Amino acid sequence: MCSLIELLERFGVENSETVPINTGHINSTYMVTSPENRYILQSVSGRVFHDPEAVMRNITRLMDIFQGEELVKIPEYLAAGGKFFVRSGGEVWRMYRFTESAGKIDRFQQGFAIGRFIRRASLANFQPEQVLEGFHDYRSYFRKYEKSGGTDLEFSRIGEMIGESFSGVKKRVIHGDAKADNIIFGEIPTVIDLDTVMLHYCAIDYGDMVRSAEDMGEVREITAGFAKGLGGLLTPAEVQSLYFGALWVTAELAMRYRTDALTGEGYFGKSREDCEKRCSQLRRKLDWLKENEKQIREIILKCFG
Repeated sequence: MCSLIELLERFGVENSETVPINTGHINSTYMVTSPENRYILQSVSGRVFHDPEAVMRNITRLMDIFQGEELVKIPEYLAAGGKFFVRSGGEVWRMYRFTESAGKIDRFQQGFAIGRFIRRASLANFQPEQVLEGFHDYRSYFRKYEKSGGTDLEFSRIGEMIGESFSGVKKRVIHGDAKADNIIFGEIPTVIDLDTVMLHYCAIDYGDMVRSAEDMGEVREITAGFAKGLGGLLTPAEVQSLYFGALWVTAELAMRYRTDALTGEGYFGKSREDCEKRCSQLRRKLDWLKENEKQIREIILKCFG
């Protein structure tokens, strides 16, 4: 297995300082500072992704698609031996140039960046390889939840609602993890953490953004930005499905945290107490989304009208 210094040299970076970044649930990440630039060095977890090289093939294709895009960027990955990754010690490593964030979360820009990302990737007829089995598969998560002893009937009701609301709705290329942490805000936003890119409903990305909104003002900003970024791409059925995407993602995530709390092991790698606390927060958000359904749907229709 290569040392960190040897990995950096494979990517053409020398005389650098490397500091671990302890964020995220999945990949090992380092900030690398050289005399010329700063970079992110990151592994692709083989524990989570069954084929890490497929993750990088998807990203390589996206790099081609986003060549010349002026309104939103994706990371600039470094090449090593003709590929954009290095395999070492059974792990896949990649490296990209660090982009400084403007700092403050801009909900309109978040929505716009994800909407524009979906538009560009979908219109390119990109067919991403499946890299996460069962990701955003509500029924699969619900089966695991029930098997672990979960009894919250609300999760079952949301599942029934999803089944009715997405019948016949078109799937497109989406980001799959559209939280604000995955946007570098600035004059031109950068969409990062592309490992979860997949074919799914646009409502998934919309719902992931709205579940973290603090109030109705932020929902309005996210929705307006999302609509502008998509530029008229969505069909009427897709627009109608957006609200249900917020219920889907919020309930799905709450259910997954509760399952981890019940089993003591899982994706998030947190304590039972932390998982219970996060589940409770998400259940309250789910209640809030349902209580404000009429207002949220009015915002969607106004922004996409």
